[in-house]
Amino acid sequence: MQKLVLAASVAAVVAAIIAAYRPWESAVAYQIEYLRKKAIEVAEAIDSKSPVRLTESWSLANRSLLLEITRPNEKSVTIKLNYSVLAVPSPRYLKVVVKGRPGREFTVGYRETFVYFNGNLLVVDPKPVVQYCKVVEYGRTVHVVKVVLFKVGGSLWPGCTLRYTDSSTYTAVRTYDYTGTSVVAVGGQEALRFRVKAKEALKLVIVEERWESG
Repeated sequence: MQKLVLAASVAAVVAAIIAAYRPWESAVAYQIEYLRKKAIEVAEAIDSKSPVRLTESWSLANRSLLLEITRPNEKSVTIKLNYSVLAVPSPRYLKVVVKGRPGREFTVGYRETFVYFNGNLLVVDPKPVVQYCKVVEYGRTVHVVKVVLFKVGGSLWPGCTLRYTDSSTYTAVRTYDYTGTSVVAVGGQEALRFRVKAKEALKLVIVEERWESG
């Protein structure tokens, strides 16, 4: 139902664009609609880790966000997150969200690639994925915070195929010395909060999904 509503709202935006243009400019609106469909195809391939052929002149950019995990009465754990986004020139200056939630810098639990027109660019933005679970390791409660990042190696060109190759994992462990609430924020936005006790542990796991073109 949500997908149907999204498709209808985006179609309404495109229809409004076509109606606003003079008849001899309607080809531009149809080009926008074509790029929108291609961008959704790329986004869905990234979400499912499926290969996708890029028929347009996509370029790569690097996005950086700060991950901060607060600890009760202790110094926060901070790390800079870097991930890849794809962009293609838009034939019109637009500010329209095609897929995703405006203003969100992450997703929780599962991959959701956002698609939006940002001025002169149509952007495919695979947001960092934040996951949380609580486990017991060697008799100690461990709060596991995992962040999954999308990374593309090399460059892109029309006709290349973008595919997932492998993942690399980086882990850091800290001990909680005080009881209280721990908060996870990405790009200044709260993603998670959970209660902790003294002597429990925080395990931060950073996973880089590596993609290559060929």
